[in-house]
Amino acid sequence: MGVSVFKTLRSKTAKTIYVILAAAFFIGFGILSSLSPKNTMKSIKISGEKVFQDEFFLIMKELERTDSEISKEEIENQAFETLIARKIISKEIENWGLKLSHEELLAMLGSQAGISTRRDYINFLRSQGVSQKSFENYLRDSYNFSKFQDILVRAETVGDTEVFQEYLSRALGTRYVTIAEIDRSKFKVRVDQKEIERYYILNRNEFKIGEKREIWIAKFDTEEKARSFSGNQTSFSDFSDFENSATRIGGKATSVILGKEASSQNPTFAPFFAETATEGVLAPPINVGNEWWVIKIHKIYPERIAELKEAEDKIREKIITQKVFLKVKEILDNQKDKIKSQEEFKKIFSPYSSSIYEDTFLPYLEAYPKVEFQPELSSALISKEENFVFPKPIENKGNIFVVFVGKIIPDPTKISDFFIFDIQRNFQNIVVREISNMKIEPKSKQEAIKKLLGNM
Repeated sequence: MGVSVFKTLRSKTAKTIYVILAAAFFIGFGILSSLSPKNTMKSIKISGEKVFQDEFFLIMKELERTDSEISKEEIENQAFETLIARKIISKEIENWGLKLSHEELLAMLGSQAGISTRRDYINFLRSQGVSQKSFENYLRDSYNFSKFQDILVRAETVGDTEVFQEYLSRALGTRYVTIAEIDRSKFKVRVDQKEIERYYILNRNEFKIGEKREIWIAKFDTEEKARSFSGNQTSFSDFSDFENSATRIGGKATSVILGKEASSQNPTFAPFFAETATEGVLAPPINVGNEWWVIKIHKIYPERIAELKEAEDKIREKIITQKVFLKVKEILDNQKDKIKSQEEFKKIFSPYSSSIYEDTFLPYLEAYPKVEFQPELSSALISKEENFVFPKPIENKGNIFVVFVGKIIPDPTKISDFFIFDIQRNFQNIVVREISNMKIEPKSKQEAIKKLLGNM
């Protein structure tokens, strides 16, 4: 069974569009013109922009998780069609002024994957076996495509064209907000040892530390160098010794600590999380992209529950945040109906805030700087109402925010005829128009897939 690129939709329009999409690919590849690739790098070019194989592999993994029964050939074809479709729709979305910034991408990623520091992000990318550029392109295109689907569903179900146009002009407009970042030190809250112990007893699983494996990787540009290194089964005193040995042969080395999830996220690491995998042995070289890797499991850290002493500071911070959150909510409940202006908002929350700042949010998004993924806030931002306080505090990574929702500036100029008239016909026009204008190198679909797979 194939996986539709509109797999999250079950509507009549979605099914029609998928048929159109398949036809557009058939027509489009017959009229594409392009130059032959000038090198053997594992990438293709779409309208002059390189798309590397790691972005393609991310889509393949996504489709594999969706349907385990699909054949390898079907996955490859569906992944390529999905890649092109997302590029087309993402470009269309960005033409409406909905381009996600780097900060907004990271805000979205942080809320979904628990990433709060640059180091977290680097480790996440390593665990995925993907470059930053490819991953952010994948994330941006996937998000734009999913939001495009949301709009299609909205267009189908709203029933009234004028109501839908009004909704869309708000969603694509600009909402002025004022945000109070709460200073927890302004609230006198106490946490005694018994509270900490009680929290620990009731929430022990929250402090589970999953099995980790410290993995050393030596990377080389040729198989010969990698085999020379792996043949040297001497013990290394520390990572510096391992790194120096790799450098002498013309390689480089890195060390990562990964959890078990890395084995499912990146097939490269799967063998090193098998029960039979042991510490201290240099594995035979494996080909990863344009490199040859020699991997060693330096140390296995078994799963365990953190001791109370280890978790104590974290628990104290959690309890303080909970207590402050409740106090802020109490203030909101008592004052929200009285706050009708930015000045009143600042007057009430200034005594409790470390900072109060003004910003503009795109209502269409569901992830915003600092507060991150907040679909309920997104709904409030799209509403017709103005000059009100979002009715509950927002807690994110121990920080607490209160949001005043100000004026909205709708932007009806971004509504295209695509939404107003015939959805199916205009979608077909978008795909056929864009795919016929695209220059894809290499020019045939199968050649492009082979190149992305590294088979040519």
